[in-house]
Amino acid sequence: DDVPEIEADHRAVKQMVLNLISNAIKFTDPGGKIAVRTEEDQGFVRVDVADDGCGISEDDLPRLARPFEQVQNDHDKQNTGTGLGLSLTKSFAEMHGGRFDIASTLGEGTTVSFWLPIDPNGIPEENRIQAA
Repeated sequence: DDVPEIEADHRAVKQMVLNLISNAIKFTDPGGKIAVRTEEDQGFVRVDVADDGCGISEDDLPRLARPFEQVQNDHDKQNTGTGLGLSLTKSFAEMHGGRFDIASTLGEGTTVSFWLPIDPNGIPEENRIQAA
């Protein structure tokens, strides 16, 4: 209730959250914990999906938001996908003027976050995404 409304494509936001929750479920053992949090963060609404699953090595993190990239580990032998979920989530966040981040520790879990601007016209200059 304390998170402000934002102006965004509701289908894209729904897909972003579903992508992150699906990944968290896929890479967390039965009995593990998954948390979805939202909060206001310096002109943005931040959405975090955190799990206590298998985690991702630091070396593999930069690749994961690229299309069709997947990291191979013991969980991947049972869980397959297209490798598009994180890439799409990152792209949707950036198309809305937001940003995306992955933090993870191998064997301890992962938190994937995205930020969407509360006021797309009032994004602070230092927080704007620059087009490539």
